[in-house]
Amino acid sequence: MPPFLSPSSGRSSRYRRRIVPPSSSSPEQHTPIYSSSAVAAAELAASSIVSDTAKSTNAAVPKLSSSSTVIQNLRASRARLMQRNNYQDREQRWFKLKLMCFGVMFVIGLLWIGKGGAAKSGEKQNYSTQDQRNLNHYEQHQDSSITNDVNNNSPKLSVPLPPNRKGSGHQEQLSNFRHQKHSENKQPPRVRSVANNDNHNAKNKESLSNTAVTTNKSQHQHQHIIPPILTFTYHTNLLTTPHSQLTDSEDVALSQNVQEITSLHPESKVRFLNDDDCLKSIQATLGMDTNLTKYFTSEKHGMYKADICRGAALYETGGLYFDIDVETRSIPLWEVIAPTTEFVTTLVHKDSNHLGGFFQAFIGVVPKHPMMKRYLELFVEYYEGKVQVKGPLGVYFLRMAYDEVIRKEDQDEKTELWQEVRYSPEEFPEIHRDRWGKRRACQMMVVAPPKITLVDGFERKKRMVPIFSHANGSRMCGGKDTNRKGNSDTA
Repeated sequence: MPPFLSPSSGRSSRYRRRIVPPSSSSPEQHTPIYSSSAVAAAELAASSIVSDTAKSTNAAVPKLSSSSTVIQNLRASRARLMQRNNYQDREQRWFKLKLMCFGVMFVIGLLWIGKGGAAKSGEKQNYSTQDQRNLNHYEQHQDSSITNDVNNNSPKLSVPLPPNRKGSGHQEQLSNFRHQKHSENKQPPRVRSVANNDNHNAKNKESLSNTAVTTNKSQHQHQHIIPPILTFTYHTNLLTTPHSQLTDSEDVALSQNVQEITSLHPESKVRFLNDDDCLKSIQATLGMDTNLTKYFTSEKHGMYKADICRGAALYETGGLYFDIDVETRSIPLWEVIAPTTEFVTTLVHKDSNHLGGFFQAFIGVVPKHPMMKRYLELFVEYYEGKVQVKGPLGVYFLRMAYDEVIRKEDQDEKTELWQEVRYSPEEFPEIHRDRWGKRRACQMMVVAPPKITLVDGFERKKRMVPIFSHANGSRMCGGKDTNRKGNSDTA
């Protein structure tokens, strides 16, 4: 063994630490058994503190079992410190994330506001981009078909058609109907019109006898296939009721509007139907035992009752139907409609919630048209739960009946689909009105696109605006709901 490791070597005693066992008589002289100076110093300090405390309180001094307790305390302190540091780091990262999200949302908001302002500015210049594109197409291609959502890829109605309905059945009825009309109408249009008027008046004399009918004094030769009959529906006959008996100021305005419409068409008969007249017309159309009379009577929504009534009246006698709040300009409708047209109505505007539907506030149709009968049948199927529709029933059902009955090759030859657009002074500088309402519904008008149809001198080379969608003084335009917020008027 080397001499410096020998127990007897004096040199080795210099490098060895003397270990003195603890004495029971002097507990304050406890010496650690480990060689680690840090642990020994901590343990010695703890023993000294405990000894001083015991002397001052005359209490027993507890013995330290080992230095492992101190080590565990140090480890626990270190763990708590690390946990606190981790928590602070997480808080800082979360704060930075929230700040970043707020910044992104702020930037998006600025972009959205800027886009909305640009859109609003663009809207002032052109309210109806899609509608105007439809109309401009006519001016560039006057010999082509209408470029609206009926013939192109614009959005269609989302209402599913009833099963086993879309086929040749209704189109065959339409073909037979037109063949019968053609066999009866071999005379030239101008000569035929007089005979047709006499025959039509004789056929419908009985059906009109039970209805409030007013005939204008001035009669002129009528050249159109659509008979000269104007139809209105309302719970009160606004033509025969004096203004002094109309307690509602809106009814007074509507009465004046109806009188202006009739004065523009002095050669036409006028039918003003109330609920009783509508029931008679429904029975004359679908039979005395039809369930539609029961559904009509129990219907609580006046707008749906008006939808049913106009369909029955138009199928029964044909003619032109007007909502009582539709305002006509100083243009007779007979000067806008082609003489050979069998059906005419208006497509809803581009901002409507029912895009692809028909704005049926104005309808012109020949009597006994299969499409109008199908229109009434859809109401029966709706009340029987066979057709599910959410929205204005008439707007959807008239379009559905049109799609089922009218063939594509006949759409341009026998039908006219006008377009409802929003007034823009830049696009329509020739249109003037005493007052434009603030609401969107009060700024809508109906545009008849150019139509080259040379029938007995008829030719419409330029677009015409024969109708304002809502008259001043009517609901939302000076009458009820005028100050209601929002643009929920979706006609």
